Amino acid sequence: MAFRLTTLVLHSIVLIMALVIGLTALYNPSNMYAVPSQSVWLTLLIFFLILTIVSTVFQLKRPSGAALALSMLGLVALFFFIPVATAFIEYFLNL
Repeated sequence: MAFRLTTLVLHSIVLIMALVIGLTALYNPSNMYAVPSQSVWLTLLIFFLILTIVSTVFQLKRPSGAALALSMLGLVALFFFIPVATAFIEYFLNL
C-alpha cells in the first residue's frame, strides 16, 4: 500500500510540475527570447504527460523500487530534454 501511494504521489508531482512549468514557458508574456512554436511545444508536452501516465500504470502493475527510481530519473531527464527537442524540431523543420 505504501509503495502504491508513493508511486502515485511522485508521478502526480512530476505531472503537475510538468504542466505548470511547460504552460508557463509557453504563455509567459514577459519572455524576451523567441517563443517556441505552440504546436510543437504542446505536442511534446502531451507526449511527456502520456509517458508519465504509462510509467505510473507500469509501476502499479509491477512494483519495484529500482524501477521506480529509474523511471523518476528518466522522466526528469526527459522533461529537461523537451526544450532541446522543441528547438531541434523547429530548426530543422522551419516551423
